[in-house]
Amino acid sequence: MKTHVAPAGLGSPLAAAVALALAGPTVHAATPAGTDAGQLEEIVVTGQRREERLIDAAVAVNAFTADTLENANVTRPGDVLKLAPNVTFVQSNHPGEFYVTIRGNTQTRLGESSVALVVDGVQSLDQNSINQELFEIQQIEVLKGPQGALYGRNAIGGALVIRTRDPNFEEWEGRVKLGGANGSEVTGQVGFSGPLASNFALRGAVSYRDRDGFYENLNTGEQVDRFKEKTGFLRGVWRLTDSITGDFRVGAADMDGGGIAWNAILVLPPALGGNATVMSGDNTSLPYVNNIGGFSVNDRRTASMKWDFALGAATLVSTTSYAKIRDNYGSDSYPYFNDARQFDVFFPGATPIGLGAQTQNLQRESEILSQELRLQSDADGPVSWMVGAYYADFEIANISTTGADRGGVLLGLGPFPFGSPNQTLSYLNDSNDNKAYAGFGSLSWTTGPLELTASVRYDKEEKEQTDNAFAGPPAAADPKQIPTWRVQSFRSRTAEFSQVQPKFAARWSVSEDLSTYASWGRGFKTGGFNPFGTGALLRSFNPASTVGDVFPKEVADTWEIGLKSTWFERRVSFNLAYFDTKSENAQLLEFFPQATLQAISTADEVEMSGFEAEVQWRPVDGLDLIASYGYLDSEVTRFASQPTFVGNRRPSTSPFTAMFAAQYATALGAAGWDFVARADYTRQGRTVWD
Repeated sequence: MKTHVAPAGLGSPLAAAVALALAGPTVHAATPAGTDAGQLEEIVVTGQRREERLIDAAVAVNAFTADTLENANVTRPGDVLKLAPNVTFVQSNHPGEFYVTIRGNTQTRLGESSVALVVDGVQSLDQNSINQELFEIQQIEVLKGPQGALYGRNAIGGALVIRTRDPNFEEWEGRVKLGGANGSEVTGQVGFSGPLASNFALRGAVSYRDRDGFYENLNTGEQVDRFKEKTGFLRGVWRLTDSITGDFRVGAADMDGGGIAWNAILVLPPALGGNATVMSGDNTSLPYVNNIGGFSVNDRRTASMKWDFALGAATLVSTTSYAKIRDNYGSDSYPYFNDARQFDVFFPGATPIGLGAQTQNLQRESEILSQELRLQSDADGPVSWMVGAYYADFEIANISTTGADRGGVLLGLGPFPFGSPNQTLSYLNDSNDNKAYAGFGSLSWTTGPLELTASVRYDKEEKEQTDNAFAGPPAAADPKQIPTWRVQSFRSRTAEFSQVQPKFAARWSVSEDLSTYASWGRGFKTGGFNPFGTGALLRSFNPASTVGDVFPKEVADTWEIGLKSTWFERRVSFNLAYFDTKSENAQLLEFFPQATLQAISTADEVEMSGFEAEVQWRPVDGLDLIASYGYLDSEVTRFASQPTFVGNRRPSTSPFTAMFAAQYATALGAAGWDFVARADYTRQGRTVWD
């Protein structure tokens, strides 16, 4: 199967953008105060939970300041991720779903994330939280390589660290931004900040985006990639005393759009108009002709509370977060016929369980509470350290339904009985109670130009799943009829996943403008559950299948060496990194059409290696030329259940990414206005999906 991807807002593999802007006084200047206009900005990063110059960080990290984000017109995660080498992403089948791949470490649908998301020091744990509107942002950092020693489970590929602008304690300020784009898109943002008291200040903002879309379903008339989102947050910082600071945040987002706009790649029989050859998955001109309209609704509510207690030589940090997220989407289903008549050509008479004209509807609701306590030393001195503990509780409910398309309607999640226009073919309903525990620590020692860091974290996750599905005997003797539906005795299962995640790094500062580093780290992605009975069902079709009801954790070890440098009085920067990763039990998503089932399988071993090179040059004041290139070689090296796939690339990976940008910024007189012109070109190599 394939999906069209809209060229704006969703991040197409091949994209070019040109922007011209007149920026008013509220926009940050292109060059920060105190920096020579001819020099590149010196960036301070915090992704390793301490402030350090980017050139001194012993990790591959791409940092984007407020100025860069503003000038590059970054509004969503896809806009910034495409600027980082060896980072790709896909919005698969509805707006609430967004998967990030860093250096070949992928996330699969129905599986766990491979990238940690951290906003203002608070880690988000829902797999679909990354796709959100970005506004009032101070800095974004993309950390590459395993970050489990800092951020725990599911940071096997890296971390996306977002820091919003701090509230203004000096005066009240406001900000308005309006925009428009093709696809009949309109956007608007309003932000404000200011003090309520000498020790308490607020920052808040709301954002709105509405796009009709680019692709029309010729049968239903709907724009299959339509999208609307309303987002807002309110953040308050309370300096209770000189040594105690509180940081509070609440947020909400509502998405509404199209869902699962797919076409099937099929050889059709003559009765359906027939085609002699298989349609190419690279042919994105195929029209949408499904008879069932798609939809997607995603609601998110978040709250967090962070306290910093300065204790003299150390700081105690307490972080509490809560999130409640609902994701509901549905559409026509495989094989995506354009009307119900085609169903009878394949299956005349009574409706069978199996392939045919179908519908699909899925819903995921999650409620997550987490607490972290961290004690870390102040930065002064040759030795720095950190210790901490973490706990999280996840309540997740999943419902998925496939139905027969007998009346050209999608009635909902069901189940619906035999004979109804949307009678249920399969129905899954499970609730999950997951708990995660962790303890972690790190120690750094600096002597002269050498810094050595050792970190370790132990994560343990307990998962319990209860089957709330409906089942029963067939309604009649005809085996083609689906069962009648009644409540069955609940059944449950449990699984436990744990892992020690160490990391060691060494940095050698040759000079203020040149440093090298080497590191080794281990990360892991927790395992989970396939639908009840997956193993037995798939073995009935393929006795050699090793896909089971429980899929194991994925563990990856990564070596990395890198160089960071600036030259010619900071007019040129050049960074280079090489990495080598070996992943065991690499998680893959497989679709089994004969069973109308999607399930997670695992390749025994996958090896990934490559490099990233980045250069930025300021030849004259105000003009920046930027280029980056990432190369990835991924290979399945062991796959017991599918040995013919050994030697293939890992799915969802791209062999290269490239980015070129040119930007010119200059002040317009003394009024505080800036003129900014920027052009970006990004490209990624051919991606395989299976």
